[in-house]
Amino acid sequence: MSEVKKEIVKGYKGFDKDLKCNGFQYEIGKTFKHEGKIELCSRGFHFCENPLDVWNYYPPNNSIMAEVESGNNIEKQKDRDSKCVTDEITIKAKIDIKSFIILDVKGLFEFAKKKTTGYSAHSATTGDSAHSATTGENTIACALGKHSKAKSTRGNWIVLSEYDDNYNLLCVKSVKVDGKKIKAYTWYELKKGKFVEVK
Repeated sequence: MSEVKKEIVKGYKGFDKDLKCNGFQYEIGKTFKHEGKIELCSRGFHFCENPLDVWNYYPPNNSIMAEVESGNNIEKQKDRDSKCVTDEITIKAKIDIKSFIILDVKGLFEFAKKKTTGYSAHSATTGDSAHSATTGENTIACALGKHSKAKSTRGNWIVLSEYDDNYNLLCVKSVKVDGKKIKAYTWYELKKGKFVEVK
């Protein structure tokens, strides 16, 4: 499902190495306009409000990321991720992978702050074999490093990164601990882009 709004939204967009998306050539610092109707996954210029969601469409190991701003006409996806489509988009600035990861983590922390209950706690670590764990409500456990792992309690979030043997970043992903697919009080790591229990 989606909803159409009249507002200007800042967000993030992924491209291939030539700064193209679906064959369309973009350029940093320029504004592009779409003539006609906009429709999610079909017509118009697409981007995500949450930087983490961009990697669902453009993985970090072979993509370019940029900060963007929409035009006044925008349609938002409601039931999957923060993907949006607009009839006008400005490519504001290119963002390197390190800065993009920081944006991802900050975005999740801000999301948790908005829903705080008064005893939220967040944990973020980096480096080889980094591990992070949280308890309480509305918390985030974030571990960004090779062979990193994280765990938390039900209803909270964990964030992990995955690298290849040459320390090239492959992906960064977040997931909510639902107690079913992702278990509480259980260490997880990323393998081939999937959350896997650490035995």
